[in-house]
Amino acid sequence: GVIFEVMNDRGKQLTELEKAKNYLLYLASKLDLPPQTLGDTVNTTWAGVFARLMAAGLSDSRYEDQLLRAHWLMAYDPDRRSWEGTASVKRLLSLRGYEGRHGDLLADALTYVASLGRAARVYSEILSPVGGFAAPLTHDEAERLRVERASRRLLRVGATATFLPLLMATRLRYPDDAAHYEEMVGLCEVFSFRVYRLLGKYANSGQSSFFRLAYEVYAEKRDQASAARRVRELISYYSPDKEFAAALSDTRERRWYPWGGLKYLLYEWEERLAGKKAVLLSWEKVEQRDLARTIEHILPQTPTDPYWLSRFSPEQREQLTHDLGNLVLTEDNSSYLNHAFDRKRGTTGETRPSGDLLPCYANSILFQERALAATPEWTPDAIAQRRTELLAWARQRWHVDPVAAEEGVTAEDEEIDEVETVETPVAAANG
Repeated sequence: GVIFEVMNDRGKQLTELEKAKNYLLYLASKLDLPPQTLGDTVNTTWAGVFARLMAAGLSDSRYEDQLLRAHWLMAYDPDRRSWEGTASVKRLLSLRGYEGRHGDLLADALTYVASLGRAARVYSEILSPVGGFAAPLTHDEAERLRVERASRRLLRVGATATFLPLLMATRLRYPDDAAHYEEMVGLCEVFSFRVYRLLGKYANSGQSSFFRLAYEVYAEKRDQASAARRVRELISYYSPDKEFAAALSDTRERRWYPWGGLKYLLYEWEERLAGKKAVLLSWEKVEQRDLARTIEHILPQTPTDPYWLSRFSPEQREQLTHDLGNLVLTEDNSSYLNHAFDRKRGTTGETRPSGDLLPCYANSILFQERALAATPEWTPDAIAQRRTELLAWARQRWHVDPVAAEEGVTAEDEEIDEVETVETPVAAANG
């Protein structure tokens, strides 16, 4: 066992998940019991875990370790300070701790293995929400698609590590309650956007409370209504309505263009405009491309055309260039350059001399660019009008009814989060 942990035929450091398997196999060989199936059960379970992770595109070692940790926080101990990887599993199932009680040790080891196997199934679908569900959840296709869309939104906004134990616990505790699961995913997405993205708080803000809630849900100490209310309370605590509204109204001080949540906000706006139609620009392309390529400044950053110079004073250009109302999601803005608005706007079906469609807002695959083509002029008033429209939608999109604080957040939880704060907001959100 010791040799296995320091040497292996893959030539790379073992993951905590692999080390945990190794320990359980060692344990199976040491039990002073008649022939038992722990070793076979471990091998079968781990084979299934690795297969599911690979099928979901999660075969990287960080996902293996994240699964092991999220399962522990959900099922055994929500205090993340106590998690020490495989060492925690060894302490839980130590031969010395079960001296003279190997029957109990076998039972608890089998419980751990079965629980981890179930957790791996739902963990994989949380991070790769396509192709159905490991447990029934729903047989209604429309309901399944709503859950999938909600799950995709949470993945786009990021900071999934905070919510993984809770969502795993919810899926395992209520395997066929799609409506409740959709509600919980949606509330987690609202928390992530408001707290981590909009307010820029650290990526582990609220983690201790979420981990404890996950443990309570898994241990059947909370029902659906109580769990959902607790998340609403945490949203209200970490992102009070006044603070949320002020952050959206701070149009002069906030520079929307370099803001880390801009792509996500505008992609959500695109889905809002699309309605039941498909968004033709994938999130993966938006996420992979740099900001300068996917975000178009309608009033250019370096305007030279008389159109812009005659409609915007130097002070207005300084104030409004990076304004939310002046920014639009685009497939590739390299063709727009610093052209005048009428050239950028174009007309539907307009072509180049070669016969190819002219790149312009009217010919865009994006609903928000095509909406701009209906605007006759681009002026400071047009920017203010579009900003007002976007912010009114955002306030509604990420609104939750505030709830009175019944439990609050303990001083201990806040202290843990503060001690373990990362250097930059959201940097460790997916860790």
